Parts: sequence; structure tokens; C-alpha cells
Amino acid sequence: MILVASPIREKQRNSEDDYNGEPPPINVRQLTGRLGLTNASNGLGFGFLGPLLTYWLYRRYGAGPAELGVLYTIINLATAIPYLLASRVSHRLGAVRAVTYTRSISIACLAVMSFMPTFWLAGLSYLLRMVFNSIGMLARQSYAMGVSNPLYRSRVAAFSNLPSQLTAMISPVIGGSEMESFLDFPVYGAVFFMSLSVIAYYLAFRHIAPPEENKQSSKPPALGHCAPKSGGG
Repeated sequence: MILVASPIREKQRNSEDDYNGEPPPINVRQLTGRLGLTNASNGLGFGFLGPLLTYWLYRRYGAGPAELGVLYTIINLATAIPYLLASRVSHRLGAVRAVTYTRSISIACLAVMSFMPTFWLAGLSYLLRMVFNSIGMLARQSYAMGVSNPLYRSRVAAFSNLPSQLTAMISPVIGGSEMESFLDFPVYGAVFFMSLSVIAYYLAFRHIAPPEENKQSSKPPALGHCAPKSGGG
């Protein structure tokens, strides 16, 4: 990474006077606050799932280290695919809708997982969840950088993700204690808070398009699609 990144040179901008580009569609405080709110809810959901999933699979299906190792290897290979698809999905749907749709599908896959009768069917549901979630994550990162002022992108990335790190420390305690009485509690807790995060994200950003989407919508129609002029001939 050091060898790849070291030749890269960027023009330093120390103030807004040095930035001559188009003004961002949302100011940095509003962007950071809205992202922080959605990330806080998502962090709660991830805290229910991430630290407890392996134990849940063991308790629910009796999955041992061999089965879990194979499953996570397949998932790690499969989640490389979204890196090739995320840009196309965002281009076709728009960044906000791409995030909303793909994360909604991933949450649905997670909810279905608890109803699966066997370990490998549950693993397939979780694999699909991870693939769609990865597409949404990449689209979300691209969108956040696209609508933020270039001067404050590092600040937006840091402070908007901080709430998810904090809330993710809370839910494992709750999920772990409730598993004794209701085994599927972490799964449903993750589904609930991640769903809130998706709804909040859509409501917060549905009217704010990144610059590249505004440029596409402002392009004149192609000559082949122009309506014919009326009149005699």
C-alpha cells in the first residue's frame, strides 16, 4: 500500500478560497449530522449481529469451526463481486436509491436467515446479505464523498462514522444477555435497527443528488430522440 500510495500527489487546499469548484449540495454540518444519525442506528444493528453471529450459528445449527471456516471463505470470495457491480448499480438507480434498495434486500436476506432449516441454507441467506450490503456500502461511501466539500471529506468520513463505532459497543451486551431466553433476538435486533437506518437514510438524502447525477440530468436529449417539428411539408 505504501508503494502504491506514495507516488500520488494532491494539490493542498487550506481554505475555501482555494476551492473553485461547484458548491456542494449540502453543507458539511448537515451532511455529517445526517450521516451520523443513520450510522448510529446501523451501528446498533451491526453490534447485535457481528460479534454474536458465529455463536448464533453454533447454537442454532451446531455449526463447528470447519463449517464456519468454509462459509466465511466463500463469503469473502463472493463479496469481491460487488466491487465490480457497485458503479453500474449506482449509475442506473442513482446513489441514494442504490443504497436504499441494496440494503433493503440485504436486510430481507438477514430476516429470512432465522427461518432456514439447515446451516447451509442459513449460510446462503447470509452470503446474499453480505453481497447486497457490500454494494450498498460502496455506493454509500461514494455518495458521501460526492456531496461533501473536498476540503472536509476526511472530517465527514471520520465524524459521520464515529457514532456507529460508539453504538456498536452497546448492542452486543444486550443481544448476548437476551439470547439465553430468545435465541434469535440478535438477528431481529439487527434487522430492526438496520431497517431504521435505511429509512432514515432515504428520508435524509432522497432530494440531494451528487454532482455527477445533476450533470447527467442536465444533458440535452440526443438528436435521435428529439420530437419532430410540426408543420406542413
